[in-house]
Amino acid sequence: MRNTFRYTVLTVSMASVAMLLIFLSSCNKISSMTTNELLIEATESAMEGKWSKTLKFAKVAVEREPANTPAFILLAMAYENNNKSELAMEAARKAVKLEPDNFMAQYTLGRLYAIDQNKLQDAVEPLLRALKLRPNDPDTLVLLADCSQKLNLPKTTDYYSQLIALSAFNKRYEPWNQLGVYYAEKNSLRNAAICFTQAYTLAPDNHMVLLNFGIFFDKYIRKPDRALNFYKRYLEVTANNPEMDQKKQEIKARIKDLSDK
Repeated sequence: MRNTFRYTVLTVSMASVAMLLIFLSSCNKISSMTTNELLIEATESAMEGKWSKTLKFAKVAVEREPANTPAFILLAMAYENNNKSELAMEAARKAVKLEPDNFMAQYTLGRLYAIDQNKLQDAVEPLLRALKLRPNDPDTLVLLADCSQKLNLPKTTDYYSQLIALSAFNKRYEPWNQLGVYYAEKNSLRNAAICFTQAYTLAPDNHMVLLNFGIFFDKYIRKPDRALNFYKRYLEVTANNPEMDQKKQEIKARIKDLSDK
């Protein structure tokens, strides 16, 4: 079995969509709508998950006002959710160029880069600008922490520590799990143990926490008895999850190896 930890996906809130909502009246015919009315229709459609409709309204809005930053941000999000990532990034770059000090423009560009594994390095700069514009923003910190960990940047622990300090995250296991993975891979085993313990305290039945703790005891601390306990518990909590069958087979094989020693 590979020494591979399981990474937690920290979700980004839909607040980034809601922040664009402009509380104005709207009408039904595009030709008679103002730009603000187009934006409210586009945003409401986005909130309802009607991204084709969002794209239609956002396109007209940017054609009407090619210097309208919120319109380009909405256009970027609409392209993203219509599986046109390159056009989404292009629209986000235009928003940043129009208004470099706009938090949502920088954050959207950074987020779009962050979800493209080939553009992780490009994500850091706009995310740092977004964090400067809105210090301690949790969504920005989540993305910065994730990108920094994948890119092996020195500030990884700083971003996770900032997240843990926030009231919305100090009772969540995810940052502790991620820090545990980071420290283990850096061979900082004492710090890794502290973080994994905290993650386990907060989420003792979470399959990712159980698996990572098992791997930690197995491959890093070399305590097979402790590893077996976590591996077996992992199999118990994932028993009814067929999506994890491949990983479960790996763990069963590892349990057999450890038990035979």
